[in-house]
Amino acid sequence: MDWNQIVKPIMAGLKKHEPFPWPRTDAGRLKIIGTLQELLPNDDIPKACLGLSNEAMNRRLRELISPYLKSSDQELTAQLAIWIVKQWGGIHRGTNSIPKWCRDLSGFNHKAVASFVSQIGIARISSWSKIIAFAEPTTYAIYDARTTIAINCRLHDIGYREGFFMPTGRNTHVEPAARLLKQTNFKEVFGYRNYLDLIGEISREDAYADILGVEMDLFTNAPLIASTFVTKTQTISFASR
Repeated sequence: MDWNQIVKPIMAGLKKHEPFPWPRTDAGRLKIIGTLQELLPNDDIPKACLGLSNEAMNRRLRELISPYLKSSDQELTAQLAIWIVKQWGGIHRGTNSIPKWCRDLSGFNHKAVASFVSQIGIARISSWSKIIAFAEPTTYAIYDARTTIAINCRLHDIGYREGFFMPTGRNTHVEPAARLLKQTNFKEVFGYRNYLDLIGEISREDAYADILGVEMDLFTNAPLIASTFVTKTQTISFASR
């Protein structure tokens, strides 16, 4: 697919730089900061993060954590990776696989990541993509249900019937759109490398500073994109009866 040709339709009407909705509450923010402080006691995490917007904190956390993930301390790397998936990402199952992932990704250089992605495919993609996105936030993006469902809704709207693999999500606003897409026999043929290609193209064509800005805007706008898609599709379906 020529990703350049679909950047404008995907981003049409998308509200840029809206407040990033994670963490959802002040209590959640304090929990995230507190649990990270326990892993990095020599860093003043509250000082580095409190008072920042969610968007700025998201960036700052990656800046703080990245050097530790790429260090030779494998135990700390694994602990931080588990923190990323569980505490920051809210995924509580399957953390026993993470230490092995970290060994396979040792150093997070391009060759190690490429080999890991080739071997693991789409399995647990919402989890491991968070880890590599924290290790190299200007190179890799988080691949999750919200963003990929939103992209697929836009692709369907402009006539495509092939799009990205959609992981199972928990957001009640986007999951109905995923179910509806599957009912239309929308094929999930693209994976992580394709996703990076598209995110990179959006970043270049839509004047973003980096792919993290694209990732956050898609995540933020996803519920509205998905709910609009569901309403429109159901209205068309009802009218055609």
